[in-house]
Amino acid sequence: MLAFPADAVPGTWLRDRDLRLTDADGVRQAAGRCAVTVGLAGPTPTRPLSGVPLDVRP
Repeated sequence: MLAFPADAVPGTWLRDRDLRLTDADGVRQAAGRCAVTVGLAGPTPTRPLSGVPLDVRP
C-alpha cells in the first residue's frame, strides 16, 4: 500500500510517503518510506471521431 493524499495534483512529487508491503493474506512483510510522483489519470474519450457510439465495442 502506498499512502498519499486523495487531492494530490497529478505531476506532484511527494516525499516521505508511507509504504507497506503485504502478502496475499494481508500479512505485513515490510514497511518503509519512499518518494512518489503522482501519475496522471487515464484518458477518457468524450467524442468518437468515427461516429461510433462510445458504448459500442467492435
